[in-house]
Amino acid sequence: MKHVTAKQRGASLVEVLVAIALSSIMLPAFAEAALTARAAQPAAAQHTQALSLEREAMEAVRSVREQSWSTVASDGTYHPVISTDHWTLAAGSEAIGNLTRQIVISDVNRDSSGAIVASGGTADPATKLVTVTVSWSTPIASSISTDTYLTHWTGNASWVQTTQADFNAGILVSVITTNTSGGEVELDNAGNLNASGTYESPTFDAGAAADFNALTFTAAQPTGTSVTFQIATNNDNATWNYVGPDGTASSSYSSPGAIPLSAADGRYFRYKATLTATGTMSVPVIDDVTIDYSL
Repeated sequence: MKHVTAKQRGASLVEVLVAIALSSIMLPAFAEAALTARAAQPAAAQHTQALSLEREAMEAVRSVREQSWSTVASDGTYHPVISTDHWTLAAGSEAIGNLTRQIVISDVNRDSSGAIVASGGTADPATKLVTVTVSWSTPIASSISTDTYLTHWTGNASWVQTTQADFNAGILVSVITTNTSGGEVELDNAGNLNASGTYESPTFDAGAAADFNALTFTAAQPTGTSVTFQIATNNDNATWNYVGPDGTASSSYSSPGAIPLSAADGRYFRYKATLTATGTMSVPVIDDVTIDYSL
C-alpha cells in the first residue's frame, strides 16, 4: 500500500488552489473573448456592407457627372437613387438598414498657379470635392469615408484669341495690335512714361447658356507694367458689366485662373484687358487669351 505523506497532501492542496485561482482568472477572459468574437461578427459584416455602399455611391456620382456636369455643380448633401436605368442624386442622406449614407459635394479653391488650396484662392467651377460617408451606431458606433475630386472633363470647349486678326475684331483704346510674334496686343504709350490702355474683346457666342470655367493668357509684363482682366456675360448680347474674381467691378484677374460661376453664367461673353506702364518706357504685351467653357 502506498502511503501519502503530509508533505504530499500539502503539495496537492497547493496545486488545487493554484488551479482554482487560474480558472478564476482565465474563465472570465475566455468568456469575454467569446463575447467579443460574437460581437465582432456583425461589426465585420457591417463594415463590409458599408464599403460596398461607399463604392456604389462614388460610382453613382461619376455616372451622374458624365450625364451632366450641372447636376454635380451645386454644393450640398445628397444620396444616390436609381431612376429608370440611370443614377440620379436626391437631396439629403439616406438610411439603409442601420447604416446611414451621404454624399457631400463642395467647392474646390485654387491659387494663382492652379494648385488646390484649403483656404483662400478662387473657386474652380470645373472641379468639385466629393465626400462619401457611411456610418452606423450599433453594435459599435463607427463610420468610413472617402474623398475624391471630380472635374468637368466632358463637354469642355475653348475660345481662343491669338492672331492679329482675332485681336483686330475687338475695341482698342490706347493699345495697338501687332504681328511681331504671330499676333498680339500691346500698350501704345507714344513715349509716355505713365500710360494706360484697354482692349475689349469681340463678343463670343457660346450658342446656348454656358458655364465659363477659366481664363488663361500669355503676356509679357516688364518691370513697371501690368496686365489685368475683367469679364462680362449676359443672355441679351447687350448688357456688359465687367467684373473681377469677387464678382464686382472693383477687382480684376491679374493671373490666369478659374472664373467664379457667379460671375460667368450666360450665352454671351466678353473680356476687357487693361494694360498699364508706370515710370518706364517698356510696354506690356498680350500674346494670347483662352476662355474655357462648358455647355
